[in-house]
Amino acid sequence: MTPRASARLAALALLPLLALATGRADEEPPPAADLVAPTPDLAAPLARFAGEAEPGRELKRAFVSVVRHVLAHDVDRALPYFHPDLRLLAGSGDLEPMPPARLEALLVEQREEARAAGERPRALADVLDLGAVRAYSRERAREVDAAAEGWRRVAPARLAGLMEDGDWLVVGGLRGGDLGPEVFYVFRRHDERFKVVLAE
Repeated sequence: MTPRASARLAALALLPLLALATGRADEEPPPAADLVAPTPDLAAPLARFAGEAEPGRELKRAFVSVVRHVLAHDVDRALPYFHPDLRLLAGSGDLEPMPPARLEALLVEQREEARAAGERPRALADVLDLGAVRAYSRERAREVDAAAEGWRRVAPARLAGLMEDGDWLVVGGLRGGDLGPEVFYVFRRHDERFKVVLAE
């Protein structure tokens, strides 16, 4: 067999391996797992986002989970969703650092106050309009017309000025009105996962 023929045979033998490698490269990465195993009451709300492309699916699932855990004063499940560099946006527009230890103390205090007052946790579906949850990259947030999107209080274009490249803004409509018309969280990656870095 000539050297040229041997080279052709070797190339043909490699084709199946090349096809396999190409197929793996073209495959979608597996969906990101939830930071905290969902509680039974989250199963149906989170399932709404199952068919969405990443990172929208991960962001919306994280957003809904945070809202649920904060409403339920479920401190242990809420804390993993917050970024170490979390800041709170005050009504004055000032940004207040909220390190992990201080955040935990605040959430525990709110839980104990709710228990002392005999408050019962509110069901997620009674508070959050799951059909009105939107995720915006920083670039998209700069261009969003808040009124056209139906947002009455949250101004994505203004929040974009507080975001870094790679951050995502997630906004959800609220029911009832006593908590305001909307709630938002800004997410930033930490240890390869999206976590809340800016909230109210």
